[in-house]
Amino acid sequence: MKKVIKKLIETEVTEDVLCNHCGSSLRIEASCHDFYGIPEITVAGGYYSKYIRDGRKYIFSLCEKCVKELIDSFTIPAEETNNDILI
Repeated sequence: MKKVIKKLIETEVTEDVLCNHCGSSLRIEASCHDFYGIPEITVAGGYYSKYIRDGRKYIFSLCEKCVKELIDSFTIPAEETNNDILI
């Protein structure tokens, strides 16, 4: 015979992600748990890193608007694709 009990299992759910640059939400809709932009990225310095020291890591998020502004500021333009077709 099985003896059954009910247990509540807690889970962590990301309620929102904020852009580290402008502070706006990356959430697509108020009731949605999907996010535009870069919800989380880690940048790390390597052994010969000139600007980010070896072992140093930065973890941050960028909204879609700030990602676009960053891309538009590149001296060498980023490669842009549309549905896996190079433009």
